[in-house]
Amino acid sequence: MQNCNIVIERVDALPPEFEEEMLPAALQENFVALRWLRDDWQSGANTFSAPGEAFYVARCDGRLVGVGGVNQDPYAGEAAVGRLRRMYVLPSFRRMGIGRRLVQRVVEDARKHFHTLRLRTLDAGASAFYEALGFETARGTESATHEMVIGNP
Repeated sequence: MQNCNIVIERVDALPPEFEEEMLPAALQENFVALRWLRDDWQSGANTFSAPGEAFYVARCDGRLVGVGGVNQDPYAGEAAVGRLRRMYVLPSFRRMGIGRRLVQRVVEDARKHFHTLRLRTLDAGASAFYEALGFETARGTESATHEMVIGNP
């Protein structure tokens, strides 16, 4: 698929179609973070509902193709540090700008609540992706590989 109408929207629940295609695709790539997303959401352990937190879906012509959100960073010990979590785009929809737009929306909205965003990835491709979006190598913390100072909330 070359072009589509991309819509990024904030949601308060996992969309019903999440389990149908997105979760199996992620697990096929051994990206278990989406299993954690589902399990945490179902148990209530993490529904991206604390102050400043938000969860987003990306749709391409109405089809669910990406997800991701921001939580208060549980490792930071301070509410003004956010953590990008559970970012994922279906493989057949990568390199279309969907992931970039999803992260940009999260960062834009997070500026209202957080002064720094952190994330952790051990994937070289993901590292390059986040660095291209302005994240830098995190210093002084083992809980994050990348961070971005986004201002004063």
